[in-house]
Amino acid sequence: MPSSKPTLESQLVRRFGQSLLNASFSRLSHDRLMEASHECVKEASRSDLPQVEIVATRLFESTQTYRTWENQHAALMRSVAAERLPAAQRATMLSASFSLIHRKALFEYMRDKKLRGEQRQALVQHFFPLRDVADSVRAEHQQYVRSAASHLCVGHVGRDLMFDTLFAAPLLEYEDIYNEYFNAHCDQIVAESKGLSVPAAMLSDMKNRVSEWRRALLALTQSQSGTWRRPKF
Repeated sequence: MPSSKPTLESQLVRRFGQSLLNASFSRLSHDRLMEASHECVKEASRSDLPQVEIVATRLFESTQTYRTWENQHAALMRSVAAERLPAAQRATMLSASFSLIHRKALFEYMRDKKLRGEQRQALVQHFFPLRDVADSVRAEHQQYVRSAASHLCVGHVGRDLMFDTLFAAPLLEYEDIYNEYFNAHCDQIVAESKGLSVPAAMLSDMKNRVSEWRRALLALTQSQSGTWRRPKF
């Protein structure tokens, strides 16, 4: 019997109509991308989700913080707007999502693990050996706020303007898989600072899984089927 589980394609048809499968979305201009992003961060400041609301609150704390984010986000959206075809814009936006997930991961690890003292110092010095630890932590927090805000915007554009469900559950799964790998990598760094170790083979397998998921997601931006199939390991 055929599976009753809806595919990404069938979800798109139900939500946006058959025409989307033929023409996809119209190419998005830089102005439209920035307009949607500004709307997204304003909406985030009223979110019922604490982790979303706090990102927007930190973003609006000072004019300098907001302007720095806006300039960096504008450059990111400019790379998307420069693409002439919708499929290429989708792929560039997805690549931006990957980068933002990676950029915010270090601060999330330190926050979630409540890392302090020598453990935090060992981790920060591993990634920034030539910088002061306190300065590095402050810089990572600022980068986290900007990256998390942009990640919210990219997800909104991907789902609601590009009509691409890759920016929903599949990308969330990728983020979970990447964070699992990155957290294990950071665990290894902290363990080594105490004379312990994490099996290298385990980290290698996890890194390969991240790469496979990234390739599979990018491949689907060029696919006509719209069918997401999880990589198998």
